[in-house]
Amino acid sequence: MTQPVGAGSKCGCKVGDVASQLGLTDIDEELVGRWSGDHPEQMSVRELADYFNTRVLKKLFEESDTGFMKSQAGPFYDILSQDPDDEESPQSARRDREELIEDLEESGFDVDKITTDYFVSYQSIYTHLTKCLEVESPSAKNQSENSLANDQDTVRRITAKAAKIGETLMNRNVEDSDDVSGRLEISASVDIRCDECGYKKSLVSFLEDGGCYCSDVHVEDKNSENGGSGDAKVRKESDGGNTVADGVGEQALPTSVEDK
Repeated sequence: MTQPVGAGSKCGCKVGDVASQLGLTDIDEELVGRWSGDHPEQMSVRELADYFNTRVLKKLFEESDTGFMKSQAGPFYDILSQDPDDEESPQSARRDREELIEDLEESGFDVDKITTDYFVSYQSIYTHLTKCLEVESPSAKNQSENSLANDQDTVRRITAKAAKIGETLMNRNVEDSDDVSGRLEISASVDIRCDECGYKKSLVSFLEDGGCYCSDVHVEDKNSENGGSGDAKVRKESDGGNTVADGVGEQALPTSVEDK
């Protein structure tokens, strides 16, 4: 279960500590939304680390009297995040980094402290999301959704095959019978029914719902409606408004032959 998002939750990791210390009150919500895809701009954990560190720099600029503007945080972070030991980096880029560090330190910023104590790695972001906030990774979520779709397809194939077999048996035994005057059609389904909450749907719907109504807040004890007599459970169906009560419904795994 995903934990409530928001700074100051004292999760104990570096991301949480920095966010709490700087008062980045919406950072958890932003990280979760951008990672899960709920935000229009979806990001990887590496991109989220850059996003977080840029937010840190913006906050430090905002709280200082140095004259640095929040709009400068993005390009400044890009410069600071460059590897000073990268020999393939252009000499001009290394010079820009050195000059920026000098300007920041002259304004009272401890650049080494910022990059060491405040900036976080993408591994720290991933740990914060998955361990502290208990957010499922997008890849795991997609795998889960794909697994559900595959299971539902399996059910559909099985029921279609059962109907086909039933049709063959029906045709073999009753096609020429004088007792049948109408056109016969056969259907097969796999249904789930819960005696406790009255849930009754197809297995495909059951898988999509993630279970029956027993864990649903809308399941009510019928005693509250009839003054204490009886112990059946009732629930209003959201799609039709019909009451589904304990003791009502067909047997599970029905196969029917209809005379139309």
